[in-house]
Amino acid sequence: MKKILLVLCIGLIETAITACSPKVQTIEYYTQHKSETEDMLKKCNNMSIDEVQKDANCTNAQKASTQLMFEGLSKMKPNL
Repeated sequence: MKKILLVLCIGLIETAITACSPKVQTIEYYTQHKSETEDMLKKCNNMSIDEVQKDANCTNAQKASTQLMFEGLSKMKPNL
């Protein structure tokens, strides 16, 4: 009986932890949702460097922003 209660408690704790964790969006997601990328980058700017480095959404939003910037640059025509 004690083992069953222990397993149930562990299961409830795991469920609570995963339910509270924010969903990690991919780089592709952020390149397709520019306003959400901007919102995430604003949140990341208010975090410490350690928090930003540990946050997968900050990393993916930053990479998506960089990718979008380079794509925009490659579409520009040079003034010769």
